[in-house]
Amino acid sequence: MDTLRPREFDEIAALEQPSIVASMWRYRWLVALIVAVFIALGLAFQAYVPSAFQATAEMVVEDPRASQLFNVGEIVSSAQNPQRYVADQVEILKSPRVAFQAANLLSIWAATDRATLGSDWPVWLAGPDSLVDVSIDQDQFLRNTSISSSRDSNQVEVSFTADTAAIARIGANAVVEAYRDVRFEELNRVADAAVEQIGRQEVALEDSLEDLQRQIDAIIADDPVRLGLEEEFEEDLGQFLALQQELDRLDP
Repeated sequence: MDTLRPREFDEIAALEQPSIVASMWRYRWLVALIVAVFIALGLAFQAYVPSAFQATAEMVVEDPRASQLFNVGEIVSSAQNPQRYVADQVEILKSPRVAFQAANLLSIWAATDRATLGSDWPVWLAGPDSLVDVSIDQDQFLRNTSISSSRDSNQVEVSFTADTAAIARIGANAVVEAYRDVRFEELNRVADAAVEQIGRQEVALEDSLEDLQRQIDAIIADDPVRLGLEEEFEEDLGQFLALQQELDRLDP
């Protein structure tokens, strides 16, 4: 059973209950101190933790072994699963070899100019002045580079993180250029191996033809009738050629 209370009692009780606003106003100096501390921490974090910029370069990788050019002798190899090939290229992009080549390319670009390198100068780089105060070594390339790929395509994304947007862009593109150089060297090695294999097969074929000719000569030598016919044919052929030359001389 509810107890009846005067209405004035309820109003007095409500007024005596502290509100959040009243509490904040009562401890306003403590609240102000907490807000100031958080602002100071935010400013300190922004000052001591540099901003990070990330640039991403996209490229498409294709398996050159799908070409008939490399299907020679022992080098015959069917193109592997495209997903497996893309995964292999991702590992190459993450390799120290590519990171070393990327750092080496930056040194070359910084020490030369567009006219000296000609067609080897990257189209995305304005000039050596763009590389002033840009220093990225192999370890930085390994730490700051991230590679991602799609399972549904042979597209690969190369991302590089740096303190400035310009350095991030240079780093991402340098990794792509380094990967192309490494792949070009590898393809040259495979092509040289293919040419060498073709040369060995050519020599083996010539030896086989010479051996076959020796067998034919031996068979003819063992058959006096065939040998005589061959000698007679060669004599008749010589006479025919002599007559042909005489006719050519007489015909003005």
